[in-house]
Amino acid sequence: GVHEGVAKKLVLRFSAEEIRQQIEWLRYRKPTRNRAGMLVKAIEEGWAAPFEWEEEQKRKEQRRREEAMKVAWERRREEERKAWEERREQRRQFLERVRETMGEEEWGEWVKKALETLPEGLKRRAESDWQKGAINPFLELALFRLLGSREGEKGAFVEGTGL
Repeated sequence: GVHEGVAKKLVLRFSAEEIRQQIEWLRYRKPTRNRAGMLVKAIEEGWAAPFEWEEEQKRKEQRRREEAMKVAWERRREEERKAWEERREQRRQFLERVRETMGEEEWGEWVKKALETLPEGLKRRAESDWQKGAINPFLELALFRLLGSREGEKGAFVEGTGL
């Protein structure tokens, strides 16, 4: 809606970025009568960004930060999950190696010792699973703690196991 002659003068006096910015901000200014006149005046006088535009930019930036935090949190959770699964697999492999070196009776004794370290509710569940032929995660961890050093990946055994 700006007259061609006025537009040419504006283009000669102001940068394309200044003009584009004022055009973008015009929709936030809500002119009541002469939209083109308000735009020309805003360009010529270098009006600052409207409050509504600044608030919208703040909201957009907040959403970007929140999304970045969400992505980072999800990435961290996934890394933690993978690390947990890796540690659990290492524990399982360690226990398999130890079990291969023991007879059933000796293994059963270690299982009993590990069960005794568990709180009552977990102990009942682990015993039930053990009777069904399974080692649940709590019993697995208790066995690992009894049979391995803190660096179970190194395959070190607790003193006195005879291994």
